Amino acid sequence: MEATIDYNKGISVIRNYPGGSNATTILCTDGLRTFYRKYAKGRDAEKLWQQILWIEENEGSVALPRIIEKERTDGYCFYDMEYVNHSVGLVEYAHSASVDQTWEILKKVINDLNSSLYGTGLAKADTETVHRYYVEKVSKNIKIIRLSPLFKTLMTYDKLIINGKVYNNLPYYERFLSEDNLQRIFGQDVYSIIHGDLTVENIICTRDERGMEDVYLIDPNTGNIHNSPNLDFAKLLQSLHGEYEFIKKASNVIVDNDEVRFQYTQSTVFKKLCQRFNGYLYEIFDRDTVRSIYYHEIVHWLRLMPYKLTNDSYRALAFFAKMLVVMDEIKQMFDDGKE
Repeated sequence: MEATIDYNKGISVIRNYPGGSNATTILCTDGLRTFYRKYAKGRDAEKLWQQILWIEENEGSVALPRIIEKERTDGYCFYDMEYVNHSVGLVEYAHSASVDQTWEILKKVINDLNSSLYGTGLAKADTETVHRYYVEKVSKNIKIIRLSPLFKTLMTYDKLIINGKVYNNLPYYERFLSEDNLQRIFGQDVYSIIHGDLTVENIICTRDERGMEDVYLIDPNTGNIHNSPNLDFAKLLQSLHGEYEFIKKASNVIVDNDEVRFQYTQSTVFKKLCQRFNGYLYEIFDRDTVRSIYYHEIVHWLRLMPYKLTNDSYRALAFFAKMLVVMDEIKQMFDDGKE
């Protein structure tokens, strides 16, 4: 903790940005300039260093933040990013611009990635990598959920009532998330360089003095194991389909026996963007690939749960409930009798 205090001396925090990891991002000033600082300590410091390396290795291929300072010491790491005037996250942009304008931004991001990162080092998915992905990102996280005291009572019910509607509980969906089934679904994926955490909140929109709009990406994640572009598309689904950014702010989370209730903003804009994105996926991919993308969204929700249990146990119940809703919708979307 001392390193964190030392490195943040001499700056004033303007705004704190809560995220989905153990790293901290702040907008701050040292009296001469304004910049973003991201820092982490302990085991998370090494993960942050890998993020720095990824940004530096790929800054010529896709629009990324400019790193103006970085430091790595024993158990601590930080980097400072240039502050860009007239910049706003895509969540805010989407609710202040038209759906058409926002969709054009999203298409630009996807097209830029398709023409750069996704065309590099292509290789077909292999059984061993899918196995590791299953063990680390699926099986391990299901066990964490099952063993959590927070979910002990909920896990005794076959079905749960979530905001007034009945859904199957997690054990029902585990057979669709078996290794054999996921090997079949993910086995046709291809590997390349990916961003790894392409949620809508990690897309930043900018506007210059002439009113010209542009976009850049923040917070790549290098710890995905199964490095397929399908994971990036699934991260967009986690935002647009799963409403991740809004579940993060859920309130009045109540559990009463087999019933889970919570309140959150339901974005009409995101629902419209999700329809367009789903249509786009079916335009450029076959059904099996789209299925893979949606199942990766399920994996992303499973991956969220250990962090939420540790850092936001109040909303972990809302995330768990929303995960079941997402599983149900995807199960119905692709239930072709082959599972």
